[in-house]
Amino acid sequence: MNSLKMRFVPATEYYEQLLVRIPKAKKRIVIHAMVVLWQPPQTEKVLELLFDALERGVEVRLVGDMYSKFQANMPHFVRGTKSPKWGYTIGHNSNLQSKGAHITYVGKLGFNPYKQRCHSKATIIDDVVYTFGGVNFSEDSFTFHDYMIECESTAFAGRVYSLVRDIEKFPRIADVAEKIDAHNTLLFDGGTPGSSVIYDAACDAIANAKKVYYVSQMSPSGRLAKLISQVDNECYFTRPSQADPPTSLSILVDSTRFGITNRYKGKIYIHAKFILCEGKDGSKWVISGSNNFSWRGIAYGTKEIALLSSDEKMWQTFYDYLQKEIIHES
Repeated sequence: MNSLKMRFVPATEYYEQLLVRIPKAKKRIVIHAMVVLWQPPQTEKVLELLFDALERGVEVRLVGDMYSKFQANMPHFVRGTKSPKWGYTIGHNSNLQSKGAHITYVGKLGFNPYKQRCHSKATIIDDVVYTFGGVNFSEDSFTFHDYMIECESTAFAGRVYSLVRDIEKFPRIADVAEKIDAHNTLLFDGGTPGSSVIYDAACDAIANAKKVYYVSQMSPSGRLAKLISQVDNECYFTRPSQADPPTSLSILVDSTRFGITNRYKGKIYIHAKFILCEGKDGSKWVISGSNNFSWRGIAYGTKEIALLSSDEKMWQTFYDYLQKEIIHES
C-alpha cells in the first residue's frame, strides 16, 4: 500500500494556497465547509478567482451547511467580527450559479440550530485535497488557531470528491473507517445521532495511553472526558470568555462537570481539533479533523471527518504546532 504524502498547513497558509492553486485549476474546485460565507476582502478574493475558473470551464462546487445562515445573522459579542447578512452571500452565489457553479447548503435550521449539522471540511483543487482540519470558509476562520492537512493523490481526491457528493444529497450516510495507507485511516461520521467512529477511535486510543494532549474549540465531554481525566493529560481549549454564547456556556459546563483543567492562556481563538496519544506500549497516535470531541454534537447527529494516524512524523508535527502556536503563542 503506497503512503499518502501529507503536509500540515496552518489556516493562514491554507488561504494563501487557495489564491495560488485556484488560478491553476484545470479540472475541479470543490469547497466544502460547515460555514461558507462571502465576506470582503479575503473570501471575495477567492470569489473573483472562481469566476475566472468558470470561464475556463473548470467545475466549481460549493457545499456548505444551512448553519451558514445562522452564523451570518447571529449576534457576535466576543468571537470574531460580524458577518455580512445572509442575503449578501446568496447574491454572490446566484451570480456564480448563473455562470455554471454548483452550490448546495445542506440541512435545515430548526428550534435547535445545532441538530443534524454537517461539520466536515474538505477543499479539492484538481487532485490536491485540504481536509482533516477545522477551517471554515469565512473571514475570521483564517485567523484562528487552526489548520488543514494537504494531501496530493488522484485516488484520494476522487474518494473525497465522492464523499462530498454524497454529503450534497444529505442522506444519513453510513459511518466510514477506511485505510488510506499503512499508518493512516480516513474516518467519517455519517450523522446518525449517538454514533461516531471518530469519538470511538479517540476513546480507544486514550484508553491505552499513558499521556494525552487535547486541543479543541470545546472542552471534552462524555466518556472521552472521563478517560482523559484518568491519565496524565494536558488540555487546551477555548476559554469561555473567548467564545460567544451558547458555546461559552457549553465549555464552562463540560469542563466543570468532568473536572477538566484548561491550560490555554493565549489570546487567539482555538478552532483546531486534535488529540495526541502516547501509548503505554510506546506507540503514538494522532486524531485530527472537524470533530470537537464533545458528546453534544454526536448526540445531535453531526457529520464529521477525521484522520487517525500512527505516523510518528505526523505526531511530531502536531506536537511542534502545539508547543509553538498554542502553548507558547507568539
